[in-house]
Amino acid sequence: MVLPNLSTLSLSVGAPAPTGAGVGGEDYDGKVTEYGSFKGKEREVRVELPDGQVMHLKGAKGEERKVRIEDLRDRVTYFKGAKGKERKVRIEGPLGRVTHFEGAKGKERKVRDELLDGYHVEYFEGAKGEERKVRYENDNGKIVEYFEGVKGEERKVRAEMYNGFFVDYYEGVKGEERKVRTEWRNGMVNYFEGVKGDERTVRTEFPSGRVLYH
Repeated sequence: MVLPNLSTLSLSVGAPAPTGAGVGGEDYDGKVTEYGSFKGKEREVRVELPDGQVMHLKGAKGEERKVRIEDLRDRVTYFKGAKGKERKVRIEGPLGRVTHFEGAKGKERKVRDELLDGYHVEYFEGAKGEERKVRYENDNGKIVEYFEGVKGEERKVRAEMYNGFFVDYYEGVKGEERKVRTEWRNGMVNYFEGVKGDERTVRTEFPSGRVLYH
């Protein structure tokens, strides 16, 4: 028995389904489609779009679902879900940036950004298009920063250092957050005054109740 050749052939996508495995073609919009499997069960496996993007599909004939899109900016977008309900779950960028999404198709919201293999991680909350940064983790959680405010106006309000060895508190709008207090694990508290970058210690409270003014 001779199996069909899986080489790529030219055929219009807009025409009836191909009659051999591995065939493909270009439609009138410049879209190129490749097919896989055997005669009568040909399924779409790869589509080259006119804008240069390449879409990869999986599934039986008539149930092909989008699983991955590669674009010209070296980004790869991954999808999950049945045909017609594919939802975006992850984008991998060229510089090691990985963005994660949650939500149904068309409502996917960004929930996490990872940089440098997870060395830097940002967390987001909010509906699609309104995602606001709420937390940032550095060096596997050794430094954790918390933010408040709507998208684009997130301001840092607290930073936990080295698993809570000390915690810094901040006040001020985005970009002008100034440190106002540091609480240490042993109960000591430092208070600060001054604009961002020029904060100075003005008072220290010790667990014993003693207060030192600077």
